[in-house]
Amino acid sequence: MLQKYLLVLLMGLFMTSYSQDFIPENVLVYLHYSNNIRDKFLPVWQTTIKKNNIKKETYVSYNNSSLTDQIPIPFDSTIFNYDSAGRLTSAIHTSPFPGAEETARVTTNFRYEYGLFVGSKDDWGNFFEIKRDTKGKIITLNYLEGEYKLFYKFNYTDEKLTKIELLFGEEEAIQIVWDDGVFVAKDTNTTMSSVADKYGRTTNVYSHNIGMDNIYNPNELLAEMKIYQGGTTEFTTFIYSGDLLQEIIYNNHEGEIGAELKDTKITKSVITTVKYE
Repeated sequence: MLQKYLLVLLMGLFMTSYSQDFIPENVLVYLHYSNNIRDKFLPVWQTTIKKNNIKKETYVSYNNSSLTDQIPIPFDSTIFNYDSAGRLTSAIHTSPFPGAEETARVTTNFRYEYGLFVGSKDDWGNFFEIKRDTKGKIITLNYLEGEYKLFYKFNYTDEKLTKIELLFGEEEAIQIVWDDGVFVAKDTNTTMSSVADKYGRTTNVYSHNIGMDNIYNPNELLAEMKIYQGGTTEFTTFIYSGDLLQEIIYNNHEGEIGAELKDTKITKSVITTVKYE
């Protein structure tokens, strides 16, 4: 049940009244150890992709353990393809993990109409659909991923987005409201609440036993992500060179509840390299 509410709250906050395209965080769960898929729909990233004439962005992830001298073997990869305007058109994720009899592969295609993002669909049957009015404002979102079916209804006051109703199940709903420059979602059935920035990106998620903090750099791109539950902390760092992402470093720490990272033990470490063509 906790995982269900966490998924709903994380996804529900990825809304915005601004003009840039966006998607909920978890539409692309295939991109392991990073949550920066949302940033790829921001104008600043699209401008960077267009300015550098980039058509393909490739992520390759390796186990990053100091306990072995073996040559690192990539265990998964994701390729992002862009059009001439810098818009993300498709993502192809594969998991060629060692010993696998068959490589897992999924392709997600992103659709645009009149320059605006209107949805995505992958070859596993998951989809995301956006309905807009004649001015381009989002009216509803319809999302399906496996057993999760979510429906979002947008409410405006004087052309400004003020509330989003997130419906899941027959009688279950969460309201996300615009409050003093940020989006806030609270689940009245639990102690969980979430806060997002002006773009709708999650900055904080809190409950009695789980939390998440995201930090964005001066270019408004994801720089650090911290997820903690009990004595486990997942810490991800995004390293840039100029405007372009170069590496993602993920570490899973285990220690006493509330311990500082320096006092914990790293039990899993992954490095993801990024290349551009």
